[in-house]
Amino acid sequence: MNKYFSLFFVFYLLCGFSTNAGEGRYTIPLTGSGWSLWFDKEAEWQNDRLYLPNEITDLSILPVNEPTGGWQILNHNPNAVPVEVPGTVEEYLTSTDNPRPEHFRGVSWWYRKIKIPADQQEKRFIIYFESVRMRAEVYLDGKLVAYDLIGETPFHVDITDEAKPGTEQLLAIRVTNPGGNFHWQDFDILKWGEYNIPPARSFSGIIGRVKLESVNPVFISDIYMQNTPDLTKVNAIISFTNETFSSVKQNVELVVNEKANPDKVVFRQTLKNISFPAGNHELTIPVNVPDAKLWDLSTPELYTCNVQIKKGKKTLDQDKKDFGFRWFTVDGIGKDAVLRLNGRRIMLKSAISWGYFPVTGLIATTEMAEKQVLTAKKLGLNMLNFHRCIGSPVVLEKADELGLLYYEEPGSFHSANHDPFIRTIVNEKLKRMVYRDRSHPSLVIFNLINEFGGPLTKDKALVAKRMNDMREAHAVDPSRIMTFTSGWAGSEDKEEDSKAHMLPFDTTLYRKGWFDNHRAGGPETYIESYYKGPKDNLMYTTNCTEVYMRGEEGAISTPPRIQLIHDKVESTGKTGWDGLFWKSQYKAFTDYFQAKGLTNHFATLDSLTRAMGNVSFEHQGRRIEGMRMQNLGDAYMVNGWEAMPYDNHSGIVDIYRNPKGDASILAYYNQPLYIAVASRNQVVKLPGTATVDFYIVNEKNLKGDHTLEIKVVAPDGKVVYTQNEKVNIEGGETFGQLLLENVEIPIDKTEGTYHIKANIKASNQQICAQGHDEVVAVSWKATDLAGNGAYYGGENDKVAAFYKETTGKELPVFTPQQAALDWLIVNRSSLDAPVAVAPNYFQDKTGNSTLKVTWYYDNDMKSVASVKSDTEINRTFVGGAQPDESVPANQPFSVVWEGDIYPLESGQYLLGVETDGGVRLYVDGLQLIDDYNNSSLIKQNRPIVMEAGKPAKIRLEYRQGGQGGQVQLKWSQPSATTIAPQKLFDCVKNDGTTLILLGATETWMQAVAEYTNTVYSGYYNVGKNWVGGIHFVKEHPLFDGLPVNDALNWPYQSVVKNGDRRFGFRMQGEDLVVGSYRSTPFELGTAVGVIPCGKGKIIFSSLDIVDNLDDPSGPAEVARKILCNYIKYSLYQ
Repeated sequence: MNKYFSLFFVFYLLCGFSTNAGEGRYTIPLTGSGWSLWFDKEAEWQNDRLYLPNEITDLSILPVNEPTGGWQILNHNPNAVPVEVPGTVEEYLTSTDNPRPEHFRGVSWWYRKIKIPADQQEKRFIIYFESVRMRAEVYLDGKLVAYDLIGETPFHVDITDEAKPGTEQLLAIRVTNPGGNFHWQDFDILKWGEYNIPPARSFSGIIGRVKLESVNPVFISDIYMQNTPDLTKVNAIISFTNETFSSVKQNVELVVNEKANPDKVVFRQTLKNISFPAGNHELTIPVNVPDAKLWDLSTPELYTCNVQIKKGKKTLDQDKKDFGFRWFTVDGIGKDAVLRLNGRRIMLKSAISWGYFPVTGLIATTEMAEKQVLTAKKLGLNMLNFHRCIGSPVVLEKADELGLLYYEEPGSFHSANHDPFIRTIVNEKLKRMVYRDRSHPSLVIFNLINEFGGPLTKDKALVAKRMNDMREAHAVDPSRIMTFTSGWAGSEDKEEDSKAHMLPFDTTLYRKGWFDNHRAGGPETYIESYYKGPKDNLMYTTNCTEVYMRGEEGAISTPPRIQLIHDKVESTGKTGWDGLFWKSQYKAFTDYFQAKGLTNHFATLDSLTRAMGNVSFEHQGRRIEGMRMQNLGDAYMVNGWEAMPYDNHSGIVDIYRNPKGDASILAYYNQPLYIAVASRNQVVKLPGTATVDFYIVNEKNLKGDHTLEIKVVAPDGKVVYTQNEKVNIEGGETFGQLLLENVEIPIDKTEGTYHIKANIKASNQQICAQGHDEVVAVSWKATDLAGNGAYYGGENDKVAAFYKETTGKELPVFTPQQAALDWLIVNRSSLDAPVAVAPNYFQDKTGNSTLKVTWYYDNDMKSVASVKSDTEINRTFVGGAQPDESVPANQPFSVVWEGDIYPLESGQYLLGVETDGGVRLYVDGLQLIDDYNNSSLIKQNRPIVMEAGKPAKIRLEYRQGGQGGQVQLKWSQPSATTIAPQKLFDCVKNDGTTLILLGATETWMQAVAEYTNTVYSGYYNVGKNWVGGIHFVKEHPLFDGLPVNDALNWPYQSVVKNGDRRFGFRMQGEDLVVGSYRSTPFELGTAVGVIPCGKGKIIFSSLDIVDNLDDPSGPAEVARKILCNYIKYSLYQ
């Protein structure tokens, strides 16, 4: 606030507020249209001196940065575009289907004309900015009136000295975007010249609402409605500002009414002759409404607190704040810890939202905010997290209105080290966030850091500073829970920094009692081994003494509802920052859908993408069920909420907040009362048995004696099993209870899906709760492996072993001299086994090695230890010895080799690694292998075409967490082949043999395409977690007896595991049977297909069939079934 005022304000005060000033506060909304935007490409900003708020004692010391071309350019600028505020540069200026974070780094000008009414001339004039990213320099008629570097948080500027009521003036905001990212990370420091600044999403603009207000010299500057443990009592904490030089006395009137019914006043109080000293002053008024309607999830009752400063009957200022009567806290820490909302136990079911929105990038429109809240509720969630990003006031307002809880982080707090500059920014942002949002009833938890990890956790001096940061932020709003971090809690019995938290109206900082851990990565589908029985399952815990949270669980990437997105973009005509990207992806999807003939199997593109989304919904739902049915845990956060173009594809909604799957699936697992049918067997070979446990999920206080009815329906619709048992239901705060365990259900009829259904009935036979689960039964037998076959594989080949175990006969090894075969299974690379790349292949023409090796002190390539030359990539690291003289022994480390490899032959090579550490391999910038989290011995090889004499750039990244390890770069050269691929293809063409490619299929596809005149454009790995993908299957004889015309969901869990080693093939001319989608980089391809070839055909498959042939688990039966189908198809089709 400007500290210097013209003399007329003193006169104004002494005259008792002149009546010609107009009564009360006058607001000029600056949100909406009327603005212009110009991206000032030539503006200098990279090496600016930056100013923190506490450094700005006088704006006159700051530089005035005029637009390139001078102020007159803003009057007639042909390159400016009309815009609305809030808005982003990316929203209005993006013209590519591949928007990048660096496209609009730099300076943009947001400007408009304003005119303050002449009758307001004796007041003060303040402009309120809800949010700007990042630096805002505010000019009025070319005069710098405000400077804010914090970004994404509210600030205001007093323009009284420069305002000219009755005259049109130019308001211009120079916004600087120093860069950022389009992904999830928020912990790597961003550099702005010499300065360290926190990272953020790389959007720029005025990203919040703006208003100009004229106020009298004594005015209301904030209203904080502070909830208390007494549900119907709140504290109205009112901040006043007196911009004069002496104290004055006025009356304060406070009125509380129902927001939905303003005429219903529930509280009124007038305080006479309140003294307002010069400067800022705070007044607390207790508000007691004994019959207040509580704010709750199902009844989000809101009230409005109206505050006025009055002189007699004249209103000198007025403001208001919406709030709700509610209380959220923790109870029972140390014994049986639970969370409570309004006195009742609550389990939080949430998802982490990174804050991305369509069109605008960072801005939640009212429409999107409402859709976000309603979609969450439709899915059965009761909360969402602002995750690694500060929350949106518009979203919180909708959450208040519609009944959804929120958890909020400022984002980027963990990036700040000891540097006072960046620490000031993150702490100011944190406190502004708390101050801004502390009256929202929907907001219940503040958190500083997401995933407190890395080297900074070992810096105890920095940790101590951060703990003090939390104390200071908690003091801004002592009524809420504040946690230090989400993630990485260790032991229930220990005090830990990762469990640090503060409770409502408690100044103690606790390091025990709040347990939050993450399992962010996910499988490819839900898997059977997640539930083996009570006390032996993924969600089981014995930790009841602490608040137990699973703060980031189980990422599975699925596609957006691309049809719905396309329709929305077309109907609105708004492409914004991401619309062209989605239009491009929609075209690729529709071209693929039509070319592969999927209409008869999925009807519409939206049906296909929704089927793939259901994989994630079932997986997340079953995990949530696992926590709820065992009455264990207090919070589950899905990883994550919204997806965006380049990352976070594990979001269960797309960027337009469309549920990616059928909402009813996830809503089923989130309903307050149902029977959780937990089968320990998801896949059974006929005849077999499924062992099933029955729980009740009970948040409705159902209690007493009831009957559990069990019924099993076979694939043909017939009831094949029934059982009734008497059960006693505890009710109360027992939200989950085991009712019956070890029920052995025979699965012995036809193959297909068996439905296990359960009801809870009262004594009057009324059904009180229901539930269900499914078991898939498969059937295969030795006679399926008929015909004259052979295999082309290696020693101890699993295909040959399975064939012998099943039929009792040896499967012949293929030779070109064999008689005509019905089928031939290939379970090896087209080239021979790779060998180590010898040092001479890294040498240039002068005989010097091109290899450079960089050693790092840490295991994530952060801190360089040394850079030196090397001769080969072939290392064994022995425990107790230094990996290199520059790296300590017995410590985690990482190392990167970079150099040129000089091939002597042209053609397809097999290039890969043998290692027991984490590894990534790149050739000419193309990533071939990504197993960076590996910790077991692996041999990974990928085909790649190289040209004789032309160097290929190699980059191999390796990291090791244990004391010993190994890494070796290997290859097979084009001439290293025992049997030329053409020999196999000739058998197909001439003899009618069916060639079944099962192992290392990616090494064969180029040769297959050349021989069959199909089109092959390479392969991609389907991936996993938040940048992975999903498979789907159409009806085809290759999948007889299995679920088809659907995504490869949990029945196929064994054959899609480890998405980084599952491949999709970019093909044309094949008959697609199994397709695959990858999120980023976006891909659509074929995982299983059939190609005609002369008299025979080629079946190619990248599913994990072979490794499951000797796996005794139930899900592996699907792999054996598929292999039998492949062979049967070769005989009878």
